[in-house]
Amino acid sequence: MAPVEDEWNDDLAMEFFVRTWFIHHLGHQKCERPRIIELGREWQRWHAEILQGWTDFIGPQQEHSVHVVKQTHPDQQSIKELLRI
Repeated sequence: MAPVEDEWNDDLAMEFFVRTWFIHHLGHQKCERPRIIELGREWQRWHAEILQGWTDFIGPQQEHSVHVVKQTHPDQQSIKELLRI
């Protein structure tokens, strides 16, 4: 659930980083290099911010979907993050 606007505290930095992967069933079946995307406090922009990190793979009109995934490799803890997408 997205935060309600009244819940934001101006003193609270709401930017955070997520590790993202791009996978396509035809041309890019495995992602060897995830990308770290910074998401700002405007949750309404998160989808666009994620896509912006992959513009070299995802075209402006290309159909896509975004999924939240669970970490499966305990050795991938080098960057502190809240969420993987």
